[in-house]
Amino acid sequence: MSYVHTAHLVLKPECIERFKARIRKHAEMCLHVEDGCLDFRAFQDREDPTRFMMFEVYADKDADTVHRNTPHFKQLRGEIDEWVTEREWWFWEEFSET
Repeated sequence: MSYVHTAHLVLKPECIERFKARIRKHAEMCLHVEDGCLDFRAFQDREDPTRFMMFEVYADKDADTVHRNTPHFKQLRGEIDEWVTEREWWFWEEFSET
């Protein structure tokens, strides 16, 4: 069953456009080089342009762990940490009817 991670970020207003370009690049990299990354999408709040949500789908929890230890993830964090004013992560597991 798939494993979903949502990252909820609030950015400094002056960093929005740089972040959007950078997160697009990151999503493409994840989908290209990580076998366990099945989907990666970024969303911007309609009413508050500083709020973003990344919707990431992994094959399983281990694939998400692999993602968090990749050089491109660590590079992203190093680049955007100063742009982010708030960060929250939620982790979801798919369930089926029993």
